Amino acid sequence: MNVKKIYYICFGVYVVLLGYAFYSNYTNGYMHSFMMTFVSAALLFVPQLVFKIFKLKPVYEIYIIALIFIAIASLFGSSYRFFDHYLYWDKISHAFSGVLGVLFAYILFCTLKKIHHVEKKDVPLMLIFINAVNISIAALWEQYEYICLLVADYDAINHYTSGVHDSMGDIGVCIIGGVITTLFIVQRYRSGKPNFITNVYEKFYEHNIKNRG
Repeated sequence: MNVKKIYYICFGVYVVLLGYAFYSNYTNGYMHSFMMTFVSAALLFVPQLVFKIFKLKPVYEIYIIALIFIAIASLFGSSYRFFDHYLYWDKISHAFSGVLGVLFAYILFCTLKKIHHVEKKDVPLMLIFINAVNISIAALWEQYEYICLLVADYDAINHYTSGVHDSMGDIGVCIIGGVITTLFIVQRYRSGKPNFITNVYEKFYEHNIKNRG
């Protein structure tokens, strides 16, 4: 089964779960979760929209990873209220954001250099770059949550109940997710064989960069 078919299966499962979330939240009177399900529906099309805006050919590995993150953070987290029911669901979301952060940084690094893969001499720089970008994204997100607290008194940062612990924990698990992803990238350069993580960029390169000046 190719990656495109896997993506469409995942997409179909997401749509079914989305439909049940609409039904369940509406019939049970969970109107906030019902409204958040509209957000989950809209986010479903964000990856494709980004590719359309920048006139990029689809990379279904990216679509799958983005879909998994959207399902964890939005569909299950908000629409199914996992953030309320499961103590560590927020941390799982932040850990997976670390996977996305390092993957995004790896794609950015290679795209800026217009290379298919990183040369051996640049690997140390690449490793520092991708993890620095990931940590920066995590810190900026916590700043966003802090601004929500200051401006709207919306305590997404859990300041009143945990002080700095929630923010430090979120950044910590994001770093862990990023480090795990980094290990897959390191494995690619040690073995010389691409894996699912590095294939994401290498397919992106083949489809969108290789034949552009």
